[in-house]
Amino acid sequence: MKTFFLSMAGALAAMFIFIFLIFSFFMMLIIGASSSKPERPDAVVLSMDLNMELSDQAPSGGFAALSGSPGFIDLITRLKAAEDDESVKGLFIRGAFIGTGSSRAEELRQAIHSFRDSGKFVIAHSQGTLGVGGPSAYWSISAADEIWMQPGADLVVPGLTFETEFFKGLFEKINVTPEVYPFYEYKNAPNSYNETSYTEPHREAMRALAESLWETGLGDIAEDRGLSVSSLKATLEGGMIPAEKAVELNLLDKTGYPEEASEAALEQGGKGAQ
Repeated sequence: MKTFFLSMAGALAAMFIFIFLIFSFFMMLIIGASSSKPERPDAVVLSMDLNMELSDQAPSGGFAALSGSPGFIDLITRLKAAEDDESVKGLFIRGAFIGTGSSRAEELRQAIHSFRDSGKFVIAHSQGTLGVGGPSAYWSISAADEIWMQPGADLVVPGLTFETEFFKGLFEKINVTPEVYPFYEYKNAPNSYNETSYTEPHREAMRALAESLWETGLGDIAEDRGLSVSSLKATLEGGMIPAEKAVELNLLDKTGYPEEASEAALEQGGKGAQ
């Protein structure tokens, strides 16, 4: 029995020592991280990758909060703060491959204009855009000083489509009667439960929304690239455009690989820029 208790005491002591050592190790890491201040270069070029999956706001709970991943609002806020930072010389953007969403594209374009108005440059690079997600991938970087695209890629700026799921047929099969009623014909949310396809007012509303977003995107892009809306619309609606041809049409500025565009941004940032 005495041997048993001695063994238990030894095991407990070892466990407490192990916990203490682990705690001390993490405390040393935290203290070291907080006390070490890396030397900041005199010239900084910010980078932004629009291919990242970003929520509107940074996660505040659970394991996701430990990742330190920013939200889209954080990117816009930090970009605004950088306007008054003399060490920040410019911004390098990796353009979205598929799309960013129309609202984000419009907000990011405004942020880029404000950043440029503070006297800083913006260089964007795209490896090509796919025919999905509407014009947002190109729209989000159209305000950059220079837009690069990878040689051999195609610029595709598609229109918008909307899809709606209708559950009336399913409900009829399982004997479910939805009790959701529209107040007016353009209050279309209940249609998902009460219809099997678009009503004319619903179709009209969705078409008007798509056309409005498309026309707004075209107007912003045309303004940024110094083109007329009519010529831009005809060009983009003609289908995919090889990168080299897009440079001739003033839709792009240069062709090159991401590393080349990044090096050009650092060179423009000045000696020793990081």
